[in-house]
Amino acid sequence: MPSFKADITTNRQLGQHRLAWTLNMLVNPLTAAPVLMGLIATHAGASSDTLLRVVLTAAVGYTVLPLTLLLYMRIRGHIGTIEARDQGQRSRALKNGLVLLGVAGLACWVVADDVQRSVAIVSLVLILHLSLAILITPRLKVSLHVASVSGMFSILLMQEWLSGIAMPLSPWIYAVLLILIPIMMWARVADGAHSRAEVTAGLFFGLFLPALLIWMMEAMLPL
Repeated sequence: MPSFKADITTNRQLGQHRLAWTLNMLVNPLTAAPVLMGLIATHAGASSDTLLRVVLTAAVGYTVLPLTLLLYMRIRGHIGTIEARDQGQRSRALKNGLVLLGVAGLACWVVADDVQRSVAIVSLVLILHLSLAILITPRLKVSLHVASVSGMFSILLMQEWLSGIAMPLSPWIYAVLLILIPIMMWARVADGAHSRAEVTAGLFFGLFLPALLIWMMEAMLPL
């Protein structure tokens, strides 16, 4: 009987680990950024052609290229996993990612046509956000998975508040994000990627810092 109970516990833990791993692969900074750019372009009133260009460019710049770089670093042995979980390896991966973030933001701005200002502001916020994450990484391994989801929530909310214009389907978007935030906090801990303190830090890092940066960028950049 004890062995049977132990097997049940082990199987449950394995199932939770697989679920957490799957969630981490599907919802992360690399997949969140193109979605965010698409929502920002939509909110700014982009045409369907412009929206398609922004989303495709963001998918390549924010997802495909960084993932390719991470896979290369993994193959070369520079990082242990494509998530660069080791704190010592993490800074190098994030610094390389910062360069790609700048390239992706510039590319999105080029194809954004009449919504270039909104795209530029969010691109700069993403760059500054990651830069600050790099600075604090040697002291605290903030969960960027959690920060990306909570950051999306705060960026969209701040953009709506500053513009006075509601985003299409915004109640549903916010509801999905509010559900995803605690799920991702659980997934990062369950997968062994972060401690509870680190996912909590990621929550606050995503909720408050991007909102402040959006407010600063909106005030600094001319209309």
